[in-house]
Amino acid sequence: MKWLSNWLDHLSRLSITILLMWMTVVLFFQVGGRYLLDSGMAWTEEMARYAMIWTVFLGAAVATKDGSQIRVPVLEKIFPTLKKQLKRLQHVVFLIYLFLVIVISWDTLKVVYFQTSPNMGISMAIVYAIMPLSFIIMFVHVLTQWRSTPTQKRGSL
Repeated sequence: MKWLSNWLDHLSRLSITILLMWMTVVLFFQVGGRYLLDSGMAWTEEMARYAMIWTVFLGAAVATKDGSQIRVPVLEKIFPTLKKQLKRLQHVVFLIYLFLVIVISWDTLKVVYFQTSPNMGISMAIVYAIMPLSFIIMFVHVLTQWRSTPTQKRGSL
C-alpha cells in the first residue's frame, strides 16, 4: 500500500509541475495578446482557471501525504499520553470524511456531465473530475498513514 501512496504522490507532484508550467504559458499568451493585439483570447482565462483548480486539489493531496495540512492539536496537548490513540482516531474520522466526499463528488460528476464550459466548450465533468480523483488519492495516503501508525502495546500506558 505504501508503494501506491508514494507513486500517487510522485504523479501528483509531477502533474502540479506540468499544470503550473502550462498556466504560465497560457497566461503569457493571454497577456501578450492583450498587449500586442489589444484583444485577448477568451479560452486562455478559462484554461488557466481550470488548471489552477486542478493544481489546488492535487496540492491538497500532496499536503495530506506530507501531513502539512492545518490542524489544531488541542486534545493532544490536554491528553499527551493518548497522542497515538488520538492520531489513529483522526485518521479514522478523516477516512470517513474522505469517503463521503468521494461519493458526493462522484454524484456531482453525473450532474455536470452534459454541461459545457462557456469558452472552450469542454464537458464540465473534466473540470470536476479532479474532486473525486484528488480525494481518492488523499484516501490512499491517509489509509497508508493509518496502517503505519504504531499502536500502544498491551499493558502499557
